[in-house]
Amino acid sequence: MVVKTVADTTGTNGEGESGHDISVSVLKRAGYVMPVLHTRVAEPVIGMAFAGALVATVAFGAVDLPVAALIGASVVVARHHSRQN
Repeated sequence: MVVKTVADTTGTNGEGESGHDISVSVLKRAGYVMPVLHTRVAEPVIGMAFAGALVATVAFGAVDLPVAALIGASVVVARHHSRQN
């Protein structure tokens, strides 16, 4: 399981030590945290791993190519839609 997260804040109320909102720096450092390893992984790396896993399922015959193409296109559309909102 991969949990999407944003960067850690320096203050307890979501503000930096200077009292300014740090949402700009948080957005730049967004990524995923692997729960078992507690390691931050960049979003493009997760995307490449997903694409690689999808190609592997096609290569091993677990999923047909048209189905994999539909899944891949659906993920691209969903990510594009979520970034616009």
